[in-house]
Order: sequence, then C-alpha cells, then structure tokens
Amino acid sequence: MFPVFPFLAGLLAGAAIPGLIRKTKINARLEETTVRAREKLRAAAAGSLKAVQQKSAQWQDQILSDANAAPVQQPARKMRKAPSGSKAQHAASRSKKAPV
Repeated sequence: MFPVFPFLAGLLAGAAIPGLIRKTKINARLEETTVRAREKLRAAAAGSLKAVQQKSAQWQDQILSDANAAPVQQPARKMRKAPSGSKAQHAASRSKKAPV
C-alpha cells in the first residue's frame, strides 16, 4: 500500500507542474501583450490630442487674423418705399375694389 502513495504523488505532481508552467507562461505573455496594448493606446491618444491642439491653434490664428483685417463693407440695403396713407385707408381701398 505504501508504494502506491509515492506513485500517486508523482502522478499528481507530473500532471500539475506542466500545467502551472504553462499557466505562468500564458500569464507572462498576457501581461506583455497588455503592456504593449496600453503603450500603443497611449501613443495613439497622444497623437490625436496633438492633432486636435494643432488644428485648434490654426483656427484660432485664422480667426484672429480675420478680426485684425480690414472689415468688409456690406452693400447698402435698398430701402422700400413707405406706403402712403394710414393702414386704415389702405384697408378701406382694398375693400372698395370689386371682387374678381
């Protein structure tokens, strides 16, 4: 009966140790992949932020240069001729016309 215990202990150790080794290798690879993904994401976010800042600065320069430029004169608006008489006279003249 005693020779069975060392055999079972060896069998369990033989089954468990490669699984643990594989698990630690997988965890190490997963950690490396996670770190690389974080670095790429951080670089992409920084690049996007830099592009937004540059475009914002360009628009700000453009707005400031447009504000400092000579103001563009708008063409004069044509004034409509004021109606002669009061509104009451106008309404009365409309009602006197014969229907069509």
